[in-house]
Amino acid sequence: MYVRENYSGGRLKRPKSGKVRSAPMSDHVVVALDTLSKREHWSAPDDLVFPSPTRGHLDDMAVRPAFYKALEAAKLPRVRLHDLRTPSGHRRLRSSPPWPCRRTWGTRTSLTTERYLHYVPAVEDAAKLTEVFGGESATPAKSSTATPTTGGAYRRR
Repeated sequence: MYVRENYSGGRLKRPKSGKVRSAPMSDHVVVALDTLSKREHWSAPDDLVFPSPTRGHLDDMAVRPAFYKALEAAKLPRVRLHDLRTPSGHRRLRSSPPWPCRRTWGTRTSLTTERYLHYVPAVEDAAKLTEVFGGESATPAKSSTATPTTGGAYRRR
């Protein structure tokens, strides 16, 4: 998916970074969106994926009631839509280095991306230090294929 513009404050504008960015989607999202592209109405290349009943943009006030209803039905705590960004970022950083995440989120600086890094588990740091400095490990190593990433965490290949 390419993010060229966003709808905010009742108008279309460039993303905060001012740059077009690509955002990967999981296969199940691609399948769902492909299904929408085959619907009878609103399937032209320039049509909105989720238009309002008048074919215009949906603002957050139009989406919130359905979002809150879905949270309630799932017996989940009430959160803002924007609040989903942080847990999504934490989860992504557990399996990916920061640079691809930064490109996806469109964050301008590494400092912005680092807001999410403190949640990256650094469980293997002690074992890696032991390995690097040649000591005896207190716990058996899971694998020797760990690779360092920013923030002191290690990622399995």
